[in-house]
Amino acid sequence: GLLTVKLDRSLRASRRKKRDGRMVRRGILRYLVIVLDSSSAMQLTDIKPNRVSGASSALKEFIPEFFDQNPLSQIAVVVAKDSLAEKATDLSGNSGSHVEAIEKLSPSGSFSLQNSLDVSLLLLDPCPKHSSREILFVLGAITMIDPANVFQSIERAESTGARVSVVGMGGEVHICSTIARRTRGTYRVAKDEPHLRSLIREHVTPLAIMQEKSSQRSTPATLIKMGFPRHRNFSAPVFAPNFERGVTAGYECPRCHALTPALPADCAVCSLALVPAPHLARSFHHLFPTLPYRDIDDVQGECFGCGSEFIATAIGAAPPIVTQCPRCNERFCGKCDEFIHDALHNCPGCCGLDANTEKADVE
Repeated sequence: GLLTVKLDRSLRASRRKKRDGRMVRRGILRYLVIVLDSSSAMQLTDIKPNRVSGASSALKEFIPEFFDQNPLSQIAVVVAKDSLAEKATDLSGNSGSHVEAIEKLSPSGSFSLQNSLDVSLLLLDPCPKHSSREILFVLGAITMIDPANVFQSIERAESTGARVSVVGMGGEVHICSTIARRTRGTYRVAKDEPHLRSLIREHVTPLAIMQEKSSQRSTPATLIKMGFPRHRNFSAPVFAPNFERGVTAGYECPRCHALTPALPADCAVCSLALVPAPHLARSFHHLFPTLPYRDIDDVQGECFGCGSEFIATAIGAAPPIVTQCPRCNERFCGKCDEFIHDALHNCPGCCGLDANTEKADVE
C-alpha cells in the first residue's frame, strides 16, 4: 500500500532526474565499442549466479534496446582475458552477431586495460570525424596487467576524441576514474545485478556533446551527405561488392547503384552513408526530448493515455501517481508516463494539440 507507492515515487524521482527536457546537442551517429572483461575475476559470485552471467544478461538486453533507440549507430564487441584483448565482432548494426559473441564467454586469466583500449581505438580509427566515438568497459577486475605505459593509450584516446566510460563490478579503481575523467566519460560501480542493468542501460541515450578543448579535435556542426537506398529484387543473381557470391536482393545505393546487404552501412564503392529514412526520423527524439511531467495531487478523472480512472487500489492506501504535461496540461498515470518518456518519445496530448492547431490554420 503506502510503502509501495512511496518506493514507486522514489524510483520515478530518480528516473526523472536523468531526463532532460532541454534540446541538447547529442551525437546520433554513434560508434560504440563494448569491452567485456572475461578474466577470472568475472567468476566471482557477488552478482548472482556470477559476474560474467550478470554482465552477459545485462548486455543482451542493452544491445537490442541500443539499436532500437539509436538505429543509425553501430556496435563492436571486444573480449579481454589472459592479459590480451581480442575483437569478437566488427562495427555493425547486426545485434544478433553481438549477442552471439557475448554468449560464448569463458573467463580466464587477467585483464589488460591497455590492450583493450588499443584494440578499441583501432576499431574506431576509420569512423568519420563527425560521429560520436565511444568505448564502454564492463569491468569486474580490480587488478590489471599491461605491457607498457597505459597513460600513453589514455592520451591517444583523449586526442582522438573517444569517450571512455566504465561500469565496474568490484571496488572503485583509480585508473578507471582517471580515464573516464580525461575522456569526458562516466565511471560507475554496480552494487547488485539490478543496479548493473540500470548503469549499462544509461548508455542507451547519447552523451551530450561538450565544448572541446583546444588540444582536442573540434566537432563543428556540419552537413552530412546521406543516401536513402531502395530495396531491389532480381530475377537472376547479380554481382555485389559486399557479397561473396551473386545475390538476388539487396539495397541499391542512389549514387553509384552498388548493392549493400543491410542498413545502416557505408557504400563499399562510393562510401556514401546509406540509411533508411524511418531510422533517421527515429533518431531525432534524442535531440528533441519529451518534456518531463510534473507530479500533481489532483487524482480525480482518468488518464489521458490509457483511459483508466485515478482511484486508490485499497481502503487507506496512498493515492495513485498522477502526472501532468506542462505544455498541454493533460494528466497521465505513472505507467503511461514511463511509456511515453522511455518508448514513445512523444506526448499524445501535445500531438493532438499540434494537429488541432494545424487544422485551424488551414481552415
